[in-house]
Amino acid sequence: MKDVKAYLRYLFRSNNLATFCIGNCENGMETVLSNFINLTDTVLVGVIGETGKQAANYITQRIGAKVHILRTYAGKALEIEDIDNHLKADPTKVFFLVHGECSTGVLQPINKIGELCHKYDCMFMVDVSNTIGCVDVSTDKYKIDVAFAISQKAFDGLNDLIPITISSFGLTKLEQSRMHSTSNLNDLRQIAEIWMSNDETEFIYSKFVNAPSLNSLRDRLFAIQNEQLSNVIDRHITNSKRLQHDIENSIGLELFVTRKEHRLPSMIAVCIPSRISEHFFSKISTERFPLEVLPGVGETLGLIIRINLTTRKATKKIVKDFVRSFYQTMETLTPNYGIKNSDLYTNIYY
Repeated sequence: MKDVKAYLRYLFRSNNLATFCIGNCENGMETVLSNFINLTDTVLVGVIGETGKQAANYITQRIGAKVHILRTYAGKALEIEDIDNHLKADPTKVFFLVHGECSTGVLQPINKIGELCHKYDCMFMVDVSNTIGCVDVSTDKYKIDVAFAISQKAFDGLNDLIPITISSFGLTKLEQSRMHSTSNLNDLRQIAEIWMSNDETEFIYSKFVNAPSLNSLRDRLFAIQNEQLSNVIDRHITNSKRLQHDIENSIGLELFVTRKEHRLPSMIAVCIPSRISEHFFSKISTERFPLEVLPGVGETLGLIIRINLTTRKATKKIVKDFVRSFYQTMETLTPNYGIKNSDLYTNIYY
């Protein structure tokens, strides 16, 4: 328990006392949202893809809070000026944002948003599932009040654990929230108190996280600390850039996110060429590549494929092997595959 807390603070680059993990959650995002947001609250949700849309729908339909949605075109990040204008226009309790949107391959810059939110007494809540361990997620530095991750995504943990860190400002907001979870397993106030108490007897009895899952998470976090987080991030970014370069220059495909600084290192979105059928990419996604190839989702279905580059697989050898096998498959199945039709990509608006 103590090891996991220390490792998670290292991973989140945070000194928050309320840094822990929750388990047995079917949907970590819903658990976090339902603990902080009341029926009478106003929430701003930044939508750069399907995950943001899911959050907005959940807050509206399940919690019933008032939701303002800040949208952008698919493949684009939100602008800080637009966020400022929305927060200025209406008192807002929470600004929810997805740091790395896996449905579009967009990395949202967050370095100035936390300070902006606090200017308006607004809590900054971020889903870092696709970025933790892959890019810099310094929660204290960026003034993030609540950051959480699905552990099986970017940093290759188990799929039933949700690491989370909550700032002192976030804890105050949590205490003020009138929402009470119907399940002890999803009650963040109760879970945070037990983790912060360092009472391992009560922790074991509470069964918030089963021992095998916690041990596996500890081992994964120890491996990251042993390599050093900065080295893990550098390795991931370097090999993601290598993969992006080879996709564009060796294979000849275009990347969906045009601005390089807004490309998510852990999920590379690649445009489907206009003369390649949907059936071809259904075939390609079933080939045994070193990296997982996924279709688009939601608005990007049929327009892009997504290459999943998790932390463990972000190595030069795996990227090289993937590019070779991917290119050979494309040459075998579809000679002279052509280029994408850019007109298809200009009118998607989230």
